[in-house]
This record gives sequence, C-alpha cells and structure tokens, in this order.
Amino acid sequence: IRRSTKDIFYIFNNHGLYYNYYNKDNKLSKRNILISNNTLDYTQFYFSIDKFDKIYGIVSDNAIKIVECENDSDIFLLKETFSFDYEKFGVCFPYIKYMEGTTHMFYYVYSPQFTNSAIIFHQYRNEKGKWVENQIDMVNFNILDKFYIVFNNNIPTIFYLNLVDNYEQVFYSTFDYNNLSWSNPIQLTNTASNKLYLNILKIPDSDMYHLVFCENTNDQYSVKYLNFNVKDNILVQNISCFITEPSLYTFPSLIMENSILYCMWVSFDKLFTSFSKDFGKTWNKPVCDETSVSEYFLRTNIHSNVDDDLIYKDLYLFTTMNTLSILGF
Repeated sequence: IRRSTKDIFYIFNNHGLYYNYYNKDNKLSKRNILISNNTLDYTQFYFSIDKFDKIYGIVSDNAIKIVECENDSDIFLLKETFSFDYEKFGVCFPYIKYMEGTTHMFYYVYSPQFTNSAIIFHQYRNEKGKWVENQIDMVNFNILDKFYIVFNNNIPTIFYLNLVDNYEQVFYSTFDYNNLSWSNPIQLTNTASNKLYLNILKIPDSDMYHLVFCENTNDQYSVKYLNFNVKDNILVQNISCFITEPSLYTFPSLIMENSILYCMWVSFDKLFTSFSKDFGKTWNKPVCDETSVSEYFLRTNIHSNVDDDLIYKDLYLFTTMNTLSILGF
C-alpha cells in the first residue's frame, strides 16, 4: 500500500500478521506485528487506503476486527470489533471499503459441519452510523474462491462463483441504496466445466468488465478470458476465449496499461504473461518472466495513491519478495 507521500506499507502473514514500513526513499524503517495469531492465512485479512491516505484493514480470526493507521502515522490501532460464535462458524475472505463517510464490509460465513456451502454477507454503515446487514447469496462450492467487488458511482457489484449442476458458474449482484438490498443474482457463464481463481478488472470511466479464471478442459485447466458491456443495466457478453492450452495454471490476474490488456498467471512455479491490444479479441503467445525463474515471488494485492500509479488500484499482481518490484509486464 503506497501513500501519496510515497511511503509504503507491506502487510504479510508469517505465523502472525506483520507489516514493514518503508519511508519515501524506499528504506525499511519499521517492522511490526498487527495480529499475533500463528494460524492466520491470506483468506483472513484485507487492507486498503482511502483518498486521504488513511490505511485501514479487516481481519477475521476469533472476531472481525477493523484496524486503522492515520495518514500521519506508521502505527495501526484497533478501531472496532465484531463478535461471532467462532466455535460454530468461520469467516473468510473479508473485504472492507471506506467511502464518503460510509463503510461496506463483505465476507463469507461458513460452518465446519457443512464444508461445501457458505453465505456471502454484506454490512453497510451509512453516514449517520447506522448498520444494515444483508445475506447476498448462499454459495455452494468444491473449493471456496474469492469474490470480487467493483464500485461504479459508489455502487458496489459483487462477482463470485457458485455451483450449478456441480459446475462453478460466475454470478453477479448489485446493491440498491434506495431499499438497502441486493438484486437477484444473475448468472454470467453456463459451460459444463469446473472453474477456479476468478479475477475481475473494471477500468474507471468504462462500461467494460474483464473477467478471467481457470477452466477445466480435458482434466487440466486453461486460462479463460471473457468481457462484458453494460446494456440496460445488464452485463452482455462480447468475447469468450481461451488464452492458453490445457495444463496446470493458478491465479490468473488482469491489468491494463496504455490500452494494452495483460493477463498473468502461475504455471509450474513460474510466471507467464500474455497481452492483448484489441481488448481481448486476440492474445499473443505467453512469455515467461525470467525473474520468476530464479527468484521467489508471490501474489500481492496492490493499492496506491501516488498520481503516477493510477493503474494500481486494488489489483492483484506478482512481486518479488526482496525488492517489491512488480513482475510480468
């Protein structure tokens, strides 16, 4: 997470939740612990930054915790705690968004007794501090995958996978501020094949949504790309194509720079990239990132308030561990 002052917070789990603080000269000046829970993993926390450089996050272990770091500080403080019966239920993939004096929180709730189903919850706090809670959908799954939230004119739309006749399909639903409820989920895909690792890209000031995921083909997985436009408040598909041949792929991620659409994914512990110059109609032959062959790398959620980093707004990209440099494009 990079503030407009160019100082950086690198938040990670390593037998607990830690962060490194780098000053504007990219020098490590502090390493501190946020949560001392050695069972915490990447499915239990999410962090972001508001337009005033306040960094905030949500963590779920034996309670849902909101932490904040003010724009002139490098110390996180516990802001709020929401209790739940952690002996009967689990919470994973939490997401939080501060926006114009309001708060949106999303997360899955599941019971260990029912290992293949979960409920997507949404909690919204308005400008007066009043909370409203909604259950967006009941999700059935083979492997629980992360949902994605996209805001258009401050209105959230959620994308997620749900089983239909034993195959994962992509669904979406949109929040209505007038009645404080969610639209009936709409199914976007209908192929009779399993899907995993959903990733969404929505470019500001554009009505096009870019989707990518891994889809089972011939008992292997291929990286599949789709895009949709908004027509009469409904998403209409334009393109559906495979970027790769069947093999073993994980974590496809999208980014657009200078009107070039890049897709990156991991295959056999190496990072590959393909790009499209015609908004997904055609893709070049995948290229392996040489740094990923020789160095340890990881998938990272990136936020930045620096003007020169406008493309880095809540994106999942790949970085090296030591230098925090971005790989793949």
